[in-house]
Amino acid sequence: FPVTIAAMIDESLDTDAMKSEPQSWEFRSKPAWQRLMVMIGGVTVNAIMGVIIFSGIFWYYGREYIPNSALTNGIAAGPVALELGFQSGDQIVSLNGKQVERFEEVMSMDVLLGQNNRFQVLRNGVLTELAMPSDMAGRLLETEDGLAFLAPRYRFRLSETIAGMPAQAAGLKQGDSILTIDGEPVQFFDQLTSVLKARKAKTVTVEWM
Repeated sequence: FPVTIAAMIDESLDTDAMKSEPQSWEFRSKPAWQRLMVMIGGVTVNAIMGVIIFSGIFWYYGREYIPNSALTNGIAAGPVALELGFQSGDQIVSLNGKQVERFEEVMSMDVLLGQNNRFQVLRNGVLTELAMPSDMAGRLLETEDGLAFLAPRYRFRLSETIAGMPAQAAGLKQGDSILTIDGEPVQFFDQLTSVLKARKAKTVTVEWM
């Protein structure tokens, strides 16, 4: 059921109510400071409740992020990143002169939609600076990999194999580490996906441990 405050009326619309004398218990009879408190009460409580709720969520669940310092293997560069001069294995050092603490910073909307962004990366012990183009977002949307710009680079093991599929038929098992495919090293997961993509629907020789 709708609930309203008694005699909290719109003087310009409720002309009938304006004809009667205000009663002491009505909203329009209260002092201005009391009416103001009522008017701002709902907005204030909503704001405070929002802070309490989200603070409680962060306190209970925490806030997960990837520390940039934890990416000891550097980054895996997507197609657009490779075009812009990144290489898989680069370690992101700074963005626009500010040290990057969380990896998520390099994938923020400020970077993907911004202009004049500059990255500093460590490559084979040498610092290299890379400038981002103004049409960054457009380039990403045009690729078949969507927004696969940069990703953490990590080693991998097989978590499972699917019954009846080639990997299981070849003898691969959960926990195995793939070493090479057709002689090419696949130490990192991005190397695996790149090699398999180039050999789609072909028979390959796999070396694993």
